[in-house]
This record gives sequence, C-alpha cells and structure tokens, in this order.
Amino acid sequence: MKRRDFITWTTAQTASMALGRQAGGRHAKPRVTVIGAGVFGVWTAWYALQAGAEVTLIDAWRPGHSRASSGGETRQWHPAYSNPAYAAMATRAKTLWHQWEKAWNTQLFYRTGRVLMASELGKEQVLAAHERAQKAGFPSEQLDLAALRKRYPQFNLDEVALGVFTPDIGLLAARRAVATVADRFTAGGGNLIVSKALPGNSKQGRLMSVKDTAGRAMGADQFIFACGPWLPNMFPDVLGQKLRPVRRDVFFVGAPAGDDRFALGSLPTWSFRGAPHETDFTTWYGFPSFEGRGMKLCPVNERNTFDPENDSRIVNPVQVKRAREFLARRFPALKNRPFIETRVCQVTDSIGGDFLVDRHPEWENGWFVGGGAGHGFKHGPAMGEYVAARVLGKADHPAWDKLFQLKEDRLKVFERN
Repeated sequence: MKRRDFITWTTAQTASMALGRQAGGRHAKPRVTVIGAGVFGVWTAWYALQAGAEVTLIDAWRPGHSRASSGGETRQWHPAYSNPAYAAMATRAKTLWHQWEKAWNTQLFYRTGRVLMASELGKEQVLAAHERAQKAGFPSEQLDLAALRKRYPQFNLDEVALGVFTPDIGLLAARRAVATVADRFTAGGGNLIVSKALPGNSKQGRLMSVKDTAGRAMGADQFIFACGPWLPNMFPDVLGQKLRPVRRDVFFVGAPAGDDRFALGSLPTWSFRGAPHETDFTTWYGFPSFEGRGMKLCPVNERNTFDPENDSRIVNPVQVKRAREFLARRFPALKNRPFIETRVCQVTDSIGGDFLVDRHPEWENGWFVGGGAGHGFKHGPAMGEYVAARVLGKADHPAWDKLFQLKEDRLKVFERN
C-alpha cells in the first residue's frame, strides 16, 4: 500500500471508529448501509469496508442488473472535461481502476483510443476536447480528412472537416466491473442483501432504519442512498425537481461474418459532431464490438422522461429509423446489417450536469449519492473513495463538496412521449 493510500485509509478508519463510539459505544465499528448497488453504490460500499466500517449493501435486483444505469456491457472513460474538478476525478478514477485490476487480477479497462470527428460548423467542440485532454496530461493529435480516411476506412467521412484522436481513452466493462466489486465486497466481509429498501423511522433529525420488502427494519449509523434514477421517486419532495431520469436507446449492430473492422482492436470509440442543428451528424457516438456483441451506437439528444420502475425497455421505433439512417450514412458496410441487441438505458439528468453528494436536509446521517448525468460510470472508484471518506468523517475535497451539493435550482420540465 502506498504511503498516501495508507494515510487516507488510517485516517478514515480513525474517524469511522470515532463515529462508532459516538453512536453509543455499542459497536466497535460504525455501521454503514448503502442502498443501491450501481457503480457509485458498490464502490462506496467497498471503500467504507476498507476503512473499517461494518457495511450492508442493498439492491432491489442485485449488482449489474439490466435495469440499472450501470447495467450493459460498456461505458467510456475519458478525461476531457472543461471543469477541472471532473477532469481530476476522472484521472484519479483511472488510477484506481488500474490499481484494483492489478490487485484482483482481472481486466476492466480496455484501451481503445477515441476519435472525435466534426463538420466545419462543429469543429470548435472537437478542438476544445483536444485541448482539454492535453491540459489533463493525455496526448491528443489532430487529424485532417486525408489522415482520417487512411486510418479509418470504416467511416464515410462526407462533410467531415477534421478529427481528433486521443490514444489513452478506453472502455470499461460495465456490468462485469459492478459485479466484480460486489463480489470482492462480500468476500471481504461485506453484507449484500437483494431486496427493495425504503426509508424507515426517523427521530430527532436522524434516520433510524430502512425497511425492506421482507418487513425487516435495518438500523445503521449512516445511510447512503445511491439509487440512481430511482432517487427522485424515492424522495419526491426533496429530489423531484433536482434529478430527472431520461431514456437513451442503444443499438448493437452485427458486422458481416469474419469482418473484424468494427471490433475491439480495430475500431476506437468514436463520435460525430457538428453544429447543434445538424442532429443526424452530432448526436451519435459508439464503441467497437466488445466480446462479440456488435458495434454499439447511441443517440445522445433523446430527452424523454423515463420511469425506471415501470416503463418498458423496448427501443423507440423513431430511434430505430434514425439508427438505420445514421448507419447508412456513416457506416456503409453496416447499412443493411441486423441489430443483434438493443437496450434502453436511463440517464439521470441533474442540475448543471453535476453529481449529487449531500445530506438529506432533515437527516444528519442520511446521504444522497447520484445524478450521474450520463457521465458518472467512469468516475466510480474515485466517487466511492470520496463518499466513503466524507461520510466517515474525512472531508478533504472542499471543491467537490461544494460542486456536488444539493442545489437550489430546478430542472426544466421535459415532455413524455
């Protein structure tokens, strides 16, 4: 263990032991209950366990399930944020992803590189991403149209003016990562319960328990609600105007037999960007085929509200039509290839696109962790490390504390259709 990590661990452990004594001296360790085993929840539970807490992790369906925002096979890691706080958190997360990959002897991050392509009207967005990557310490190169055509013959580059390639960007094996952390958590002595849990009784400004579907009331010293898109329904009075789940339809297209041009190792993660009105150009990004599942492509401008509990996860026919048109335009070899999988993911929009890490306004020991806003997965281990340290009494990131606080603003209303 590195000296810095040892200091962080021992300080958090000392703080957590103090919290346990303050709770009445009945527990040698502080009791922490995390509700929600998505990427934020499992990493928070893991780091709280490492800090010496007695941790219970509760999820309604189990870690990595298909309804979760952390479900699905892949998510992207990149450092190209305009806000230096998120760039720093992404960079810290990458270090931690690699640290735990090595410790657990399992691969979760795959270096693919990323190419961003832009029309003349949209090139400022791509050049800004190029500059942000370099500022964060990651090499990035500009590619003219001739270089793009030579390097990526898979793309139809009509109307493309330039591209930017960042080699150290990659994808994360999302479902596998969440399941792996959960397995390590239970192997290390954590308690995993598969059940739906809701807030129970409160007293004198403290939450006393959560109650699950089996009728069990479970107490703890600290409760962390990391419930992703379920948070605004669970706490409508507090979060109903602060967070909003919206849908994102995801497609996996099958390449011709024996054609590896669209697979991991041949294709980077990619994005086409243009002016805001060029919706068919700007709103698609994708991943190489990972573990034979087909090249992944996603529209990013869908903003219909979504109920994660009750809405169907069948893709929208309008988006199917758009995906077909996009493939015909940008990937000629995949024009008539079948969709072999589809998914409906949800993105939890938040005010300013910021994460939420803050106390419930009425409970000193009740915490919200969420608002992934479509970019949260990559930050998972850094977020878990931060939340566990904060909840256990070590707040050493005042800039993050302020950025992630429960904001006074409200989200604008989106239409359902």
